Amino acid sequence: CAWIAKQLGISESQVVRAMPNTPALIRKGVTGVYASSLLSAESKKQVEDILQSIGTVLWVDQEEQLDAVTALSGSGPAFVFYWLEGWLASAVGMGFTEAEARQLVLGTLDGALGLVQASPVSITELRRQVTSPGGTTAAALEHLEHQEWQKIFQQALERACHRARTLAQELEKSDKDN
Repeated sequence: CAWIAKQLGISESQVVRAMPNTPALIRKGVTGVYASSLLSAESKKQVEDILQSIGTVLWVDQEEQLDAVTALSGSGPAFVFYWLEGWLASAVGMGFTEAEARQLVLGTLDGALGLVQASPVSITELRRQVTSPGGTTAAALEHLEHQEWQKIFQQALERACHRARTLAQELEKSDKDN
């Protein structure tokens, strides 16, 4: 916020940084927000009221956390879309039409998310409940584990976060050079 305030010639207490994501287009976004501790409680409430009109709001304590918000939430929809592209292509490859594939995949995703939101048990426990030893789900999950899918995904998120930090540093450096 200090850099933005300097660029605009205003007090840091007047600057709020927000990182929404594209589901905000349908009022289901997640927006990470940071403001200096100098921001008044009234202004903070106004910001929150405005941003809640496009989804949920998560205030972060450190401005640098917005880099992680960018990686996790700002870029997050693209990761979901990429994963869905592969899932849909697999369904079509198994003989389903595009429409049937969308019904199967998107319906499954919607139902699974509904279970996560409605269930008091952890996501890990929900996964375990679907995974029968020696079954089809177990076979697929074993393959994903062997490929270290979670590790690869975590590394991708770390790269996105690092890139967000690098972009911020490049912006500040270009300002100092001018």
